[in-house]
Amino acid sequence: MFNDGGRTVINTHILGFPRIGRQRELKFALERHWRGEISQQALEETGRELRARHWALQRAAGLHCVSVGDFAYYDQVANHI
Repeated sequence: MFNDGGRTVINTHILGFPRIGRQRELKFALERHWRGEISQQALEETGRELRARHWALQRAAGLHCVSVGDFAYYDQVANHI
């Protein structure tokens, strides 16, 4: 929170954003990749599209800071280990 010319401004953010997609797009893409139905490149494109969509949704909601660096294709805990 800070003062901007006599008005108080509160910065907003969230700690994370569901990475899987509204229609569970990431889950289905990952399962198709595991079955050999789509390439790694196609899986990564799904991830790029989801991240871009989720960042845009957060921006459109008026958040001052969007969640980045929290995306994982399968297990975000394993990514941090």
